[in-house]
Amino acid sequence: MRLSAAALVTVLTVVLLTACGLIYTGPSEEEQNDDVRTALMEAVPTIDGVIGGTYYDGPRQAYSVKIYVVELTDEGLSHVVDQALEAVWQSLSFQPAVVALIVAEGPMPPNASEAAGDGVELGSVISELDLRGVREPLESLLVSASTLEARYGEWTGPNDG
Repeated sequence: MRLSAAALVTVLTVVLLTACGLIYTGPSEEEQNDDVRTALMEAVPTIDGVIGGTYYDGPRQAYSVKIYVVELTDEGLSHVVDQALEAVWQSLSFQPAVVALIVAEGPMPPNASEAAGDGVELGSVISELDLRGVREPLESLLVSASTLEARYGEWTGPNDG
């Protein structure tokens, strides 16, 4: 069977783009967000709502998530943050350069957004969990892949069981 030159170029282009990762074959953004939401709600049963999404930190892919937690105590905040970061790290289909986390107290309102403003202060969590190199812009933790890997182990993709 002979391929025309145009057909051959098309086949080679698709193969090269797929090999280089330029054609994305992973879950859709909606599926990714559903996977993260499920992992978070399993890890922290007091989570009432989750808003999250992929963004780019320069050329690097990152993930931002805001969780609404009912029955949040000062003593339990570190545990919630620890479990949430681990759940996001282990459920993403890509290794994020950064995970941005906002924790809001109470049920998720109908008009909720990813923006900070109703998040709780997370400064104390940084030292309690020994999150080295974490950037802390008020209510949001920006945790690098190297910090996540040091705490939760190497990123291996979603844990299916």
